[in-house]
Amino acid sequence: HYPNALSLGVRILKLGNTSSEAVIGVFTGEVCHATTHSVGVYVNATTHAAEPIPDGIRQKFQPYM
Repeated sequence: HYPNALSLGVRILKLGNTSSEAVIGVFTGEVCHATTHSVGVYVNATTHAAEPIPDGIRQKFQPYM
């Protein structure tokens, strides 16, 4: 409840060629109040076409897998 501090827990479930799948939990202390499932697709800003996730971004996802 407001003004509690919230923490988010993130886990990458799948890291594909052009997309990632994650689950996110919303916590106060050890209590999880909500979860969400998210799929993100890496796209070219000009063409809006999906393209491979760059190695630098892949490396940043590794700790969350």
